[in-house]
Amino acid sequence: VPDYVKNINEKTYINLNLDRIYFNEYIEKESFNQNIIVNNKFTEKHSTFLKIPEGYKIKSIPENSSFKHPDFGFSVIYSDKGNTISVEKSVYVNTILLKQDEIYEWNKMIDHLNKAYSEVVVLEK
Repeated sequence: VPDYVKNINEKTYINLNLDRIYFNEYIEKESFNQNIIVNNKFTEKHSTFLKIPEGYKIKSIPENSSFKHPDFGFSVIYSDKGNTISVEKSVYVNTILLKQDEIYEWNKMIDHLNKAYSEVVVLEK
């Protein structure tokens, strides 16, 4: 998958965040003085697994990440299962209306989510 795997020297950098729901979905500051309608309530869950190729070992995996608000949030949880790395991602929206005073928190969540999406697993030979 382009831009998800990079080989540099003896290390391989792999981004396991293949689905990036709400990536860069900031609410513009001009909208801070009004409520925002959200299409629907939902919880979306994705699991991704990477089998470690023979001859490689895990150098590092990202730290888990989460953001919790009563009306929206996410979690990204990495697990090292021997010769497999898994990432379990869950994103939820529990409202159909973001109130003015929640928009700052929404954008804060998007900041954290974007950072989580940029994290990579590092393998080395």
